[in-house]
Amino acid sequence: MSDLVPEGWSYDQLGDYISESVAGEWGIEATGDANDIPVLRSTNFTASGIIDYSKLAYRNIDERKRLAKSLKFGDIVLEKSGGSPTQPVGRVVYFDKYKPFLFSNFTQKLSPVDTCDSKFLFYKLYSEYQNGTVLKFQQQTTGIINFQLAEYLGYKSAFPPLPEQQKIATILSSVDDVIEKTRAQIDKLKDLKTGMMQELLTKGIGHTEFKDSPVGQVPASWDVIILGDVCEFTQGVQITSADMVRDNRPGYIRYMYIRDFTSDSRLWFVKDEHPNKIITSGDLAMANTGHTSGTVYKGKYGVLSNNAFKISFDHDVVETDFLLFFLKSDFFLKKIQQLFNTAGQPHVGHGNIARMPTPLPPLAEQKRISSIMNKIETAMQEKEKAYRKYLALKKALMQDLLTGKVRVKLTDKESAVV
Repeated sequence: MSDLVPEGWSYDQLGDYISESVAGEWGIEATGDANDIPVLRSTNFTASGIIDYSKLAYRNIDERKRLAKSLKFGDIVLEKSGGSPTQPVGRVVYFDKYKPFLFSNFTQKLSPVDTCDSKFLFYKLYSEYQNGTVLKFQQQTTGIINFQLAEYLGYKSAFPPLPEQQKIATILSSVDDVIEKTRAQIDKLKDLKTGMMQELLTKGIGHTEFKDSPVGQVPASWDVIILGDVCEFTQGVQITSADMVRDNRPGYIRYMYIRDFTSDSRLWFVKDEHPNKIITSGDLAMANTGHTSGTVYKGKYGVLSNNAFKISFDHDVVETDFLLFFLKSDFFLKKIQQLFNTAGQPHVGHGNIARMPTPLPPLAEQKRISSIMNKIETAMQEKEKAYRKYLALKKALMQDLLTGKVRVKLTDKESAVV
């Protein structure tokens, strides 16, 4: 036995724990009769291995194939074709329903043997994907990456006895439950944020009288201004790589790419020769070129690059966070998308933004609206931080438990399971 295999574990092929391996079906367009059935596709696969049932495709598949290939609770669905350079094939999801489902022709059903815990086997295959084992079994033909399934099922790995499998699966499932609950809480907060933003940016707080305006009905006490009347827009500056340095030396200032508003991983500095291009924490920055066009950020100190423009304004008239929330609102984003010049990379000019009509409450109400939205954002950030922590915990537990590096303790009752 290999020294890599913990005591009491076996070193087996993955296929030794598969009782049935069945190719998927796609059928024909749904017709509305009894042969219509939901079919899982790669779009139903999530990074956590939990199936996203919100994007179901319904297909018409004859009764014989439906009966022969329907998924059973505990089956594992493997993506065997498709993929991309950054997302290899070999992803797996765990089927946890009792309702009839099929799976597409780009996927494969793997049914565990009775002597293997189905959830443990799922975590085992999920871990092999996360560890990059599946990269050995990629085969690209005509632009599509296919999976060498037979070779994959012949791959050997360490497996514990059934009682230990069940204990490991229980531990990892409990972490997954927390992860999914946290993700659901984040989704609810996102929905709340969207709804509250729509409500507060159009109806304000406690108003009973409204008026028609170029942006729809707004409270009677609000102004509707042209954005350029209260904001100044300044395009960033192009600096060549020869004029940038890595260290912050005297007479130099940070050069701010739009990516630097979310990351500080790559710092560049340039000579402090562009005073009108400097952005500060009191300004906003908006991307105007590429796939992030229209995305807006709070300012950081430095010279703004030419892939963005800064928005500066009188803080006695416009509150920073209120303007930030408005520029992130669905109303504004829909307007911006209509302005995109898509001949090549998406691009939006700040002249068009400056001409946009904008609802403007009194400054005190702007601050109250911002306070409400910031509380929701803070709650989202806390939940997202917890979500990342649980993901890291799951990754560490899989590395320890699925390899036997850390052994689980079994009670006498658990040890007696056969």
